Amino acid sequence: MPLTASQRSQRARLAAQTRWGRTPDRTAATAPARDKFTRMFADQVDAEFPDAAPEQRAALIESRRSAYFTRLAYQRSRSAATATT
Repeated sequence: MPLTASQRSQRARLAAQTRWGRTPDRTAATAPARDKFTRMFADQVDAEFPDAAPEQRAALIESRRSAYFTRLAYQRSRSAATATT
Protein backbone atom coordinates (compact mmCIF):
# COMPACT_ATOMS: atom_id res chain seq x y z
CA MET A 1 0.00 0.00 0.00
CA PRO A 2 1.47 3.40 -0.96
CA LEU A 3 2.22 5.90 1.76
CA THR A 4 0.15 9.04 2.13
CA ALA A 5 1.80 12.45 1.92
CA SER A 6 1.59 12.73 5.70
CA GLN A 7 3.25 9.34 6.18
CA ARG A 8 6.04 10.24 3.76
CA SER A 9 6.60 13.48 5.67
CA GLN A 10 6.72 11.63 9.00
CA ARG A 11 9.15 9.06 7.58
CA ALA A 12 11.42 11.84 6.30
CA ARG A 13 11.31 13.64 9.67
CA LEU A 14 12.16 10.39 11.45
CA ALA A 15 15.11 9.79 9.12
CA ALA A 16 16.42 13.34 9.62
CA GLN A 17 16.05 13.17 13.40
CA THR A 18 17.80 9.79 13.48
CA ARG A 19 20.62 11.10 11.30
CA TRP A 20 21.22 14.20 13.39
CA GLY A 21 20.82 12.22 16.60
CA ARG A 22 23.91 10.25 15.58
CA THR A 23 25.96 13.30 14.56
CA PRO A 24 27.70 15.16 17.38
CA ASP A 25 29.09 17.94 15.16
CA ARG A 26 26.54 19.11 12.60
CA THR A 27 28.80 21.85 11.30
CA ALA A 28 31.55 19.39 10.46
CA ALA A 29 29.06 16.95 8.94
CA THR A 30 27.69 19.55 6.53
CA ALA A 31 31.01 21.26 5.73
CA PRO A 32 31.71 19.28 2.53
CA ALA A 33 28.33 20.25 1.06
CA ARG A 34 28.78 23.90 2.00
CA ASP A 35 32.26 23.90 0.50
CA LYS A 36 31.00 22.41 -2.75
CA PHE A 37 28.16 24.93 -2.89
CA THR A 38 30.60 27.83 -2.43
CA ARG A 39 32.96 26.26 -5.00
CA MET A 40 30.15 26.46 -7.59
CA PHE A 41 30.08 30.26 -7.26
CA ALA A 42 33.87 30.50 -7.07
CA ASP A 43 34.18 28.57 -10.34
CA GLN A 44 31.74 30.97 -12.01
CA VAL A 45 33.67 34.01 -10.75
CA ASP A 46 37.05 32.52 -11.68
CA ALA A 47 35.85 31.78 -15.22
CA GLU A 48 34.50 35.30 -15.70
CA PHE A 49 37.13 37.26 -13.73
CA PRO A 50 40.35 35.21 -13.73
CA ASP A 51 42.49 38.18 -12.64
CA ALA A 52 40.30 39.37 -9.75
CA ALA A 53 42.12 40.32 -6.56
CA PRO A 54 41.34 38.05 -3.58
CA GLU A 55 39.16 40.67 -1.85
CA GLN A 56 37.26 41.40 -5.07
CA ARG A 57 36.90 37.69 -5.77
CA ALA A 58 35.44 37.08 -2.31
CA ALA A 59 32.95 39.93 -2.78
CA LEU A 60 31.92 38.59 -6.19
CA ILE A 61 31.41 35.09 -4.80
CA GLU A 62 29.27 36.43 -1.95
CA SER A 63 27.21 38.52 -4.38
CA ARG A 64 26.53 35.46 -6.54
CA ARG A 65 25.55 33.46 -3.46
CA SER A 66 23.23 36.22 -2.30
CA ALA A 67 21.68 36.50 -5.76
CA TYR A 68 21.09 32.74 -5.79
CA PHE A 69 19.10 32.85 -2.55
CA THR A 70 17.26 36.02 -3.56
CA ARG A 71 16.26 34.31 -6.82
CA LEU A 72 14.95 31.30 -4.87
CA ALA A 73 12.87 33.55 -2.61
CA TYR A 74 11.51 35.45 -5.60
CA GLN A 75 10.56 32.27 -7.41
CA ARG A 76 8.86 30.94 -4.30
CA SER A 77 6.87 34.14 -3.85
CA ARG A 78 5.80 34.03 -7.50
CA SER A 79 4.78 30.40 -7.12
CA ALA A 80 2.83 31.14 -3.94
CA ALA A 81 1.07 34.05 -5.62
CA THR A 82 0.11 31.86 -8.57
CA ALA A 83 -1.16 29.11 -6.28
CA THR A 84 -3.55 31.46 -4.48
CA THR A 85 -5.12 32.89 -7.62
